[in-house]
Amino acid sequence: MEENKYTKILVGLSALATAAAGIIHLWLASIHWFHSPAHGIFFLIVGVAQVLWSNFVYRQPSPRLYIIGAVMSGWLIVLYGITRWLPAPFHHGPEAIGMMDLTCKACEALGMITLAILVFQGLVLSAGRPAARRMIALIVLFSFITGFMTYGLARAAEPVFPEWVPPAEVQLSHDEGVPPDHDH
Repeated sequence: MEENKYTKILVGLSALATAAAGIIHLWLASIHWFHSPAHGIFFLIVGVAQVLWSNFVYRQPSPRLYIIGAVMSGWLIVLYGITRWLPAPFHHGPEAIGMMDLTCKACEALGMITLAILVFQGLVLSAGRPAARRMIALIVLFSFITGFMTYGLARAAEPVFPEWVPPAEVQLSHDEGVPPDHDH
């Protein structure tokens, strides 16, 4: 009975953290929509996916949803890191690091950690530690693969949608929602 309570707490925490990240992504979609449609569309899709996943996992928790959620969170964390190091797709350079971004990534990291615990715990009980370790390694591997694939596909799509690349002087701060050189 105690384990069931522990599992419910981890599922609830993961659902809440991922929903919070989804809400942040929806807010970022509204900020980016007009100056960078590609970013706005991406944030809208990701935000909706995170909120929907949170609802599904909270109502019907399952090992499959835990794995999907862990990879989704890991993918977004990896993609964020890439776009802070390399030029972001549909942008002129690496994006800045903002407090709202870090809050979103902290939510995703919390969601991913709680889900990894649930996956590991479930596999240790059913298949043993080696299988549990392999699954965690696969989640991390798929997070990196999907992060780099998304980045590469988005960079490859830039020539197809050149009108979606904003002018170099238009770069919004996620924390303020206004260009950094804009006077208040």
